[in-house]
Amino acid sequence: PRRFLRVRTLAYPLALAVVAGLLVWSVARRETATVWVERIGDPPFVELAEARIAAQARLKIENATDGVRHYTFALVDAPDAALRISQPRWRIESRKSITVPLFVELPRAGFVHGERRVRLRIADDAAFEQIVELTLIGPSEGAR
Repeated sequence: PRRFLRVRTLAYPLALAVVAGLLVWSVARRETATVWVERIGDPPFVELAEARIAAQARLKIENATDGVRHYTFALVDAPDAALRISQPRWRIESRKSITVPLFVELPRAGFVHGERRVRLRIADDAAFEQIVELTLIGPSEGAR
């Protein structure tokens, strides 16, 4: 009895199809932007009137798409905080990155041991959305 099909005849094309499928899946799931929280310079915060603090943060965003994107920022679940940013939308060219400086205005009493964590939503005008957690530096004594 002669064998017409060997195991290799089926196994190699099947393995190739699995690898090609995984490659297509990984490319399709690739993020369209990358966000980093950068180290800030001195001073990390500024004292304002009425026992409020403006804490500084800096983000680096890289547009990983082949087109121009416009990014917006918003605080999430922080009713006592206000985002202060120089422009409402930031344009990033294809395959480029920018650094976005921002301030978060908070009550002095909102800092515990000199820190306050807030969540910031970054979204573009297509489908990208990411929430990053920022650790803001403020006065270590809290409310005066």
